[in-house]
Amino acid sequence: LTDVGETVERAVNKYDIGLVILDSLSRAGSSLIDDTAANRTMDSLNRFGCAWLAIGHTPRDNVNHVFGSQMFSAAADQEWSVSHVQHDEMMWQKMNMIKGNDVPNMADVHIQYQMDKYGIQSVRHIEKEQFPTVVEEY
Repeated sequence: LTDVGETVERAVNKYDIGLVILDSLSRAGSSLIDDTAANRTMDSLNRFGCAWLAIGHTPRDNVNHVFGSQMFSAAADQEWSVSHVQHDEMMWQKMNMIKGNDVPNMADVHIQYQMDKYGIQSVRHIEKEQFPTVVEEY
């Protein structure tokens, strides 16, 4: 992000881009644990003048919190937790809103993906009851 920020900002303005995705926060080019660095990262994203989505990954031993400064969480308008179950050529994904500023918490979103060796073949919204909790329920 530190290397491409100005280029992204120019492209957002030139092409009227409405959403920028940063995958992942660990690629922002600054410290993940220093609060001042985290604030600079969030300020950089806000300067783009459009909506942005920053993906943060959890540590392997703690899936309840994104690694790093709490300022990432403080700066987020919404935070979502994403989990999945996969079996053969089927994947189920659950998105859970864990924080929302100025918006009511939304119900969990459940999605089913049908895949083959070439990638995703179909995507559909499913009801909570259709989401398996373990692979054996498939």
